[in-house]
Amino acid sequence: MQLTLKGIDPQRPGKLRAIHVDSALPEFETLARAAADAAEQNRLELSDATRANFAAAGLDLAAPKGRGADMAATSGGGERA
Repeated sequence: MQLTLKGIDPQRPGKLRAIHVDSALPEFETLARAAADAAEQNRLELSDATRANFAAAGLDLAAPKGRGADMAATSGGGERA
């Protein structure tokens, strides 16, 4: 599994920057939990597929709360979620 985190690039106003993290990385679960917690705290809108990917990793999220940027977790097959 790969976790993709997106946010505003401070060096390029109006542009997004992405970080891709592979599940083989030590402490991946800790990072994924922190990303899930941040998404909930910031009321980010996550796709159903992203929620399903978090759930498959054992990270159940609360029901959707608001609008915001999407954070995607992708499967090993490269499918964006």
